[in-house]
Amino acid sequence: MCHNGEINTVEGNRNWMTSREEFFASPIWGDDIELVKNLIRHGESDSASLDHALELLILSGRSPEHAMCMLVPPAYRNYEDISDELRAFYQYLRSFSEPWDGPAGLVFTDGTKLCASLDRNGLRPSRYKITDDGILYIGSEAGAVIFDDATIIRKGPLGPGQMISANTANGEFKYDR
Repeated sequence: MCHNGEINTVEGNRNWMTSREEFFASPIWGDDIELVKNLIRHGESDSASLDHALELLILSGRSPEHAMCMLVPPAYRNYEDISDELRAFYQYLRSFSEPWDGPAGLVFTDGTKLCASLDRNGLRPSRYKITDDGILYIGSEAGAVIFDDATIIRKGPLGPGQMISANTANGEFKYDR
């Protein structure tokens, strides 16, 4: 995981994780659950803390997209265009984690999926382009890498709370909800 920005709520997020470690349980970790405790350390960078939390969720069986929805959810309460099921999903996730808030543009991977998102405030620019030969570019600057416009098959900005996901194993690309 890497980000362009900062996590302004990092101290509260670290405290939240520390205070709930005694309740950690997982069939994946079983008796080895103690190995995943004390991963978040006060004094480490905001990037390191969020990366540790994301890695914990992914190694515990969640997809990168699901894990990031838990950690950096969109401001769904003001979305009129989401289903009742998706709204209930975000409400359910609130019981597991306090939102890690930016401003931050985030890029994260599990080694197969490459994902990018913006935090709920959307104060960092993030744009993507996909070329006809399978290149996915994600960056905060539109002109940082020059592509022939004829090769672009999809492009756009990420807005507040939006996410994209590219599966490098099967070529599947998902945009937001």
